[in-house]
Amino acid sequence: MDEELLRLQQELAEVQLEDSEQRLSDKNVVTLILKLIQLKKVELVYTVTGKEYLTPSQLENEIEDELTSRGGRLRLDEMSASLNIDIIDVENAVKNLVNNNEGISFLGSIEVITSWYLDTVAMEWNELLQEKGQ
Repeated sequence: MDEELLRLQQELAEVQLEDSEQRLSDKNVVTLILKLIQLKKVELVYTVTGKEYLTPSQLENEIEDELTSRGGRLRLDEMSASLNIDIIDVENAVKNLVNNNEGISFLGSIEVITSWYLDTVAMEWNELLQEKGQ
């Protein structure tokens, strides 16, 4: 299905570059997307504004990028605001990431941390202990 989706995206990009008198209106595009969702041909996550969509895998990629840019520790509400995605969708995507990635964990129920964040904290504490003595 990913190959078909990539092929369709490429076709869409090519068609959009062509000059044409016949173009789909925004309303028609929305109707098509809603029909694809209804037929379960595509799964999408809406932004809070409803003007943009993400696939679940793209949302997970965005979450991983956000964790990286924020140092490996981030609250779900901050992630939701930053990504402009409803917190329920963010929480579901993070749960999926946690289940499929040993390097990402929940800290309590509202915060996400990475293993490299914990490694960094451990190294900082070790250095501090070395400097201050036993």
